[in-house]
Amino acid sequence: MRASSLHLFVSTGLAIILVGASVLVWVVDPAVVQEESIDGEDLFMAKGCGSCHQILGLSEGSIGPDLTALAEVAATRVEDLTAEEYVRQSLLDPQAFVVPASSVTEMPTLPLAQSEVDVLVEFLLESR
Repeated sequence: MRASSLHLFVSTGLAIILVGASVLVWVVDPAVVQEESIDGEDLFMAKGCGSCHQILGLSEGSIGPDLTALAEVAATRVEDLTAEEYVRQSLLDPQAFVVPASSVTEMPTLPLAQSEVDVLVEFLLESR
């Protein structure tokens, strides 16, 4: 009798936990959770950016332009675009402006959520 009481107690506890977890899945907005948990450096590496672009101390890519000092030069690349606008455009439409003397390989258009673009823009414009 004692074992069945314990079994009932454990089963009931698990059921409550599972119901609670199910409710959280429907109530919590995943975009908010994702936005709060994305790290720019991790996202840069996860999207494969580091395989083509160098950022001193982080990645050693050599196919695309070196992004180490991007914060210093981004605002000078395209007339009438701020640094933030230029980086955002480069992520969303990589062929809109091609850096002179960069490799002949074209940067692909990456499937990025708006929150990922925001995080990458902020990360790429950090002073290093």
